[in-house]
Amino acid sequence: MIFLFFYTLKQIFHQRIRMYIVIVFFTYELFEIYAEGTLGSFTFNASFMAIWFTWILGAGLIGRDVSTGTLHLLLTRPIIRYRYVLVKWFALSFLATTICWLNFFLGIGIIRIFQGESIVTHVLLGEMINVLIYSFGTASLVAAFSSLLPGHGDLGLWFSLFLIFQGAIQLLIYLKIYATMFVKVGLEILLPGYNFVDYNSGKLSEILAKWSGFDMYLFGLAWLAIMLVYLSLACWALNRKELSYGSH
Repeated sequence: MIFLFFYTLKQIFHQRIRMYIVIVFFTYELFEIYAEGTLGSFTFNASFMAIWFTWILGAGLIGRDVSTGTLHLLLTRPIIRYRYVLVKWFALSFLATTICWLNFFLGIGIIRIFQGESIVTHVLLGEMINVLIYSFGTASLVAAFSSLLPGHGDLGLWFSLFLIFQGAIQLLIYLKIYATMFVKVGLEILLPGYNFVDYNSGKLSEILAKWSGFDMYLFGLAWLAIMLVYLSLACWALNRKELSYGSH
C-alpha cells in the first residue's frame, strides 16, 4: 500500500502540464495577497482553491490507469481493488491538502513580513479544517467519476454537471421558485463539505462549541455519507471492469 501511495504521487508530479497549472495558481494567489496586502480575499478563496487543486491534480486518477493499462499491471500484485481506490483517494487528498496549507502559510508569512498583519486563531483553524474537508471530499468525487470514465473524462463530467446545476439555479430564480434547499443539497453533492466550518463569525471558543452541537453532527454526517457513497461508487465501478486474470 505504501508503494501505491508514493507511486500515485509520482504519477501526479510527472504530469508536467498539470504541475505547471498548479504552480501558476499557487503563485497567483501569493501575488494577489502581496498586491492587496490582506488575507481577506485569500481566506475566502482558500476552500475553493482546495477544490480546484484537487481536480487539477486528480483528473484521471483512476481512469488514466485503466486507459494506459497500468491498472492491469498493478493488480497482478496482491492489491485488492477497494484498497487500490482508498490509497489513490488518500494520496490525492494528502497532496491537495498539503499544497493548499503550504500556500496558506506562505500567504500568512507574506502579510506578516510586508504588512505586519497577523491572522486570528479561529480563522486560521477554521480555514485549515475547511481545506482538509474540501480536499478529502472532492478527492472522493474524483475517485468515483474517474472509475466511471477513462482518461480525463471525470473532470469533464464534473464540470458539465456543475454547469447544469448552475443553469438549474438560474432557471429557478427566473421562475421565482424558492430554491434554497435545492442549492444547498446540490452544493453538498458537487462540492463535498461545502460551508462546513463558518469561522467568520464568533471566537474560537464559540466555534468549538458549535462542533458539539446538533448542526455540526449533521454537517459531519452529511460529509461522511457523501464521501462514503462516492468511494463505494468508485469501488463498485472498478469491480465491474474486467481487467486481468486473477485480479481482485
